[in-house]
Amino acid sequence: MTKSIYKVGDHSSSPYDPAMTDLVIYKTFAQGVASAEAFPAIVVKTLPDDFCDLTVFTNTGVRHIRRVKYSADPESSNCWHWPPK
Repeated sequence: MTKSIYKVGDHSSSPYDPAMTDLVIYKTFAQGVASAEAFPAIVVKTLPDDFCDLTVFTNTGVRHIRRVKYSADPESSNCWHWPPK
């Protein structure tokens, strides 16, 4: 669902409100890896200011990560963003 208040041009502002069970992408930098890795994730809880609790499916297993911020910035880490259309 489109947000009523969206800060255009702000990488930390999501254009849509996340909802429980939405599929998103979680990005993180692994130790010793030069670029961010992206993993599929499911929103399990929504929080104010575009933060979410996620269940992330990594190469080494399932992780449950709390209070993850939204960021569309390609240089960000430990954040979630919407998958490409």
